Amino acid sequence: MADPNCIHMKPEDFERLSRVLTAVGEDMQTGWNRRRAAISENESGIGGDPLGRAFRTEYGPGRDSIFALADPLPGRWLAQGRNGTDAVALYLQAEQDAASCFPG
Repeated sequence: MADPNCIHMKPEDFERLSRVLTAVGEDMQTGWNRRRAAISENESGIGGDPLGRAFRTEYGPGRDSIFALADPLPGRWLAQGRNGTDAVALYLQAEQDAASCFPG
């Protein structure tokens, strides 16, 4: 049984998962950019008359709330992908450094 106090990584698994996280983040960013642009484009049809202004008063806070929640999501997936890639590189370097301490 593996020692629970010992750190061990299967780099190939983490590299694959990091690529998946990055791909999801990229797809999410592309999709959200399209959706956000469509929302903005459709908002141009809201008039500046009393009805349009009243609608914007009610609509704006909800839209802003959705944007505040959705805007950072793709970046979080992308950051996790980068973190995984960085962790693999650090792990492999530490493994190499440790192995170099033992005579050939």
